Amino acid sequence: TASRTVKLEIPQDAELVSVRAFPKLEHSLNFEDSLDLQPLMRGTKLEWTAPEGFWSVVAVYALPKGFNPMHPTSGARAIERLYAPFETHCADELGQTLAIFFQDELDFGNRMPRWSPEVLAEFKTRKGYDLKPELAALWFDLGARTTKIRIDYADVVTQLVEDRYFKPVFNWHEQHGTLFGHDNFGR
Repeated sequence: TASRTVKLEIPQDAELVSVRAFPKLEHSLNFEDSLDLQPLMRGTKLEWTAPEGFWSVVAVYALPKGFNPMHPTSGARAIERLYAPFETHCADELGQTLAIFFQDELDFGNRMPRWSPEVLAEFKTRKGYDLKPELAALWFDLGARTTKIRIDYADVVTQLVEDRYFKPVFNWHEQHGTLFGHDNFGR
């Protein structure tokens, strides 16, 4: 196809994580010949003239909303707001009358793929490679590495949520002789 200009704008309150152009293959996007377009961003806008051929431009950005269970203090914050008041106001009942805490439809206010500002650094530390250039693999087929990237991403995010939210909350309940249960959002 003839060269053409691509114009893209992300929301004002978004955190731009990555923007790349991928040549289209028959059933996937070509990562090896992809181009980093992030240096061409001007604020929230991108204007880029695509070379000959078929291209897909993928912008990955995060919108801050909901509770971030990957934040380093997320578990401590949940304890402070949800469970510590019971310790303050009815400590003698914890583990006795108040034996079980149950969260129905546990929903942090965001959906997969979850994002947090520290994901890229944690991913590099835990998996040994840079996720940023291949982020589009969370939504698009980038070829042979797509499955590995998705599994590695899910592993890192799950570890972060477990370490930063669920373990502190579990430990608080363990220390107070209470059980903690929850039902995941949706079925």
